[in-house]
Amino acid sequence: MWYGQCSSLDAKVWQRIKNRGPDCMHTVQINDDNVELSFCGAVLWMQGPKPVVQPIENDHGVLLYNGDIFDDKWDRNCNDAEVIMEKISNQGEYSENQIINILKLLKGPFSLIYYDKKSGNLYFTRDRMGRISLLFHKKENSFIISSVLGREYNCIEIPATYIYKINLKTCLITLHSWTNDTIRKQYVLENWLEENDQQQNLPDDQFSFEFDTSIDLSTEDGVVQSIETAMKINDCKISFMKNLMKNFIIQETIHNLRELLEKSVKHIVRLLVGFYY
Repeated sequence: MWYGQCSSLDAKVWQRIKNRGPDCMHTVQINDDNVELSFCGAVLWMQGPKPVVQPIENDHGVLLYNGDIFDDKWDRNCNDAEVIMEKISNQGEYSENQIINILKLLKGPFSLIYYDKKSGNLYFTRDRMGRISLLFHKKENSFIISSVLGREYNCIEIPATYIYKINLKTCLITLHSWTNDTIRKQYVLENWLEENDQQQNLPDDQFSFEFDTSIDLSTEDGVVQSIETAMKINDCKISFMKNLMKNFIIQETIHNLRELLEKSVKHIVRLLVGFYY
C-alpha cells in the first residue's frame, strides 16, 4: 500500500508482491482531498471455495489482508478477507470503535491494512504474536506499508504490540492497546518511526519491552529465581537450558505448551484439509 506519490522504485515492491501471490492481482487508486493512495494486492489462494481479489473495496473502505483466521464460528465456505470486510462494514455499528473491536477479535496469523473512506483514517496491524511481517517505509512526502520491501528501503517492522491508526490529513498516529480500551498513545508519525527504529537496532543486551506489572511473578514457586540463578552460573546456552529443566514448574509449563501447540496444529490442519474435500 502506498500513500503519496509513487516512484519507479516502488514498482519493485509491486513486483515482489506479485511474486508472493500468483492467483489474482489487483490495484485500487484513491484520490481524496489532495491525498493519493494506491492499494496493491496479490493473492495466493489457500482458503475459501474460490480466490477473492484483493484489495476488497466497498462504500465504507478498502481492505488488504494477509493471513489465516482460525475461528470455529466463521463460515469456512467464505474467504477470511470477505468475512472481515463484512464485519467491519456493519451498517448499524460502523465507527472507529467498531473497526478496532473487530480487529481485536481476529484469531490467527495475519497482517492487514484498512482505509476508512469517511474519516480518512488508515488502520494497520498484525497479530499479537507478530507471525506475519508488515513493514513501514517513510519517504519525504509519502510512505509505504507492505509485507515485502527491498534492501534499498530503510524501514521498520511494525511492532505487533498495538493496532495502529493514522489520520492521513494530520499524519498523527494513534496506538490502540490489544487488551485495554483506555490505553491509547498518540505520536507524530516521524517521532513514532524514530522511536521504533532506535528500539529495533539496539544490541540484544540493551533491548527492552513493555511488561504488564500487574502480573505477580512472586507466586510461581521460585521460577524467576531459578532463571536468574541459572543465568549467573551458566555461560553455555545448552547448560543453561538443562539446568532450567530441573525446575518442576518449568517442566510442567513446557509440557502444557506442547499440548496446546499440538491441539493448535491439529485444528489448523483440520480446517485447511476441509477445503480440499
